[in-house]
Amino acid sequence: PQPFCQRRLLQSMPLNPFRTGRIDLWNHFLSTDKGATLMVPNTTCDGGAQFSNESLSSHGSHDGWFSNEPTPPMVPIRAKRLDSSSHLRSDPRPSIVLWHLDVEGAELIALRSAAELLARMQVERIVFEMTPPSWERYNITMQSGFEELGSIFAGWECTYACMDNIRVVWSQGPSHYAKYGRGGGGRCSMPWNQRAPAVDVYCVHPRAPQLNYTRTQTRMLW
Repeated sequence: PQPFCQRRLLQSMPLNPFRTGRIDLWNHFLSTDKGATLMVPNTTCDGGAQFSNESLSSHGSHDGWFSNEPTPPMVPIRAKRLDSSSHLRSDPRPSIVLWHLDVEGAELIALRSAAELLARMQVERIVFEMTPPSWERYNITMQSGFEELGSIFAGWECTYACMDNIRVVWSQGPSHYAKYGRGGGGRCSMPWNQRAPAVDVYCVHPRAPQLNYTRTQTRMLW
């Protein structure tokens, strides 16, 4: 949720064949704490940046700008629940065909913000970058994190992206992640992140139409 990124997106949208009304651009971060704020840079657009969260004490304790560069000017950004969208709440049909989630370890916080959408089965598919070693920033242990994901995706079919037929077994938690996720080829971009702690997971709701892709096709999609 960086204002500079938002400005870049607004500049690029007219250059692409998007119909008016097809895109909702929110300058918020996803959280269940509606009153929370997050300090983010106002002059950079870094998808992998970590931000100060001095006023976000309920979601962790990592402070400061994680970079070798000087701290840029910071501005506050407010939290928002994904399921608070009036468009999504007013449409009883599955409104999200694919939710792509890459939030540098805050995936459980973002998923919690969509609890009502998930309960109403309004999300068909979710692909998310899972980074268990980063969960402790948000006061989530690795074991409890896997248990929560197992509850969220109960009945869903979840597989490690770019790996053929390797399903995620949430009940086996960290051991399954260590075997098939971290270091097991569960990332689609190689070789720079082959040993990275993050792994891409693709989950499909049991009522969603099945889409079958080969490993090569999946890599192209990612």
